Amino acid sequence: MTVYFWINGRWDQVRSMAVASILLITVMQNMLVAFMTSVFDDARASGRQAVLKFRAELIYEYETLEKQLLAERMNEMDI
Repeated sequence: MTVYFWINGRWDQVRSMAVASILLITVMQNMLVAFMTSVFDDARASGRQAVLKFRAELIYEYETLEKQLLAERMNEMDI
C-alpha cells in the first residue's frame, strides 16, 4: 500500500513503513521469479515433447514415401 502512495507522490509514510515495504517488494519479486521459473520449465518440457513428436512424424512420412517409391521402381523393373 505504501508503494501505491509513493507512486502518487505521498511521501508522508516513508519513515514508518520504508523497511517493511522494501521487504515486501523483495518477497513479491522472489515469488514472481519462482513462478516464472516453473512456467518456463513447463514450457520447455512441452516444447521438447512437441519437437520430438514432429521429428517422429517426419521420419514416418519419409520412410513411407521411401517404401512407396521403392515398390514403384520394382514394378517398373518387372515390366
